[in-house]
Amino acid sequence: MIFQKPPKDFNPKFEIASCFVRHENDYLFLLRRGEKDEGNKWGIPTGRIEKMENPLEAMLRELQEETGIISPAKNFLFWGESFVRFPKVYDFKAHVFYLALAHRPEIIINPLEHQSSLWTSKENAFKLPLVKDLDNWMKYFLDQK
Repeated sequence: MIFQKPPKDFNPKFEIASCFVRHENDYLFLLRRGEKDEGNKWGIPTGRIEKMENPLEAMLRELQEETGIISPAKNFLFWGESFVRFPKVYDFKAHVFYLALAHRPEIIINPLEHQSSLWTSKENAFKLPLVKDLDNWMKYFLDQK
């Protein structure tokens, strides 16, 4: 479950940075490898924040590692935080960014992380098998902005 404020007894095991990457009316989605958590499901560029990194630095690194996209930090908009609870599993904190691209780049998939990439509209994305709660993030972040 996703919360906009930390729920009672929230105990994050880690923090992540995620980014909605948009070109014109399409958003970038990545298909996770089958053996990964949430395997064979579509997500957005996301990764754990490493020690000594701030959320934006982690997002810049993860986006390049997962897709080959390099963009200056000034192009990223910070959209907010979410507090995520997977009952009986773990809690984590998410920092959500947005990046609008003037040109659609070639996506270079990291085969250790993902199987494929897809540019699609928000409406069509809801029809995809999405990672847990991404549909709620899309409703909250994409409809609010």
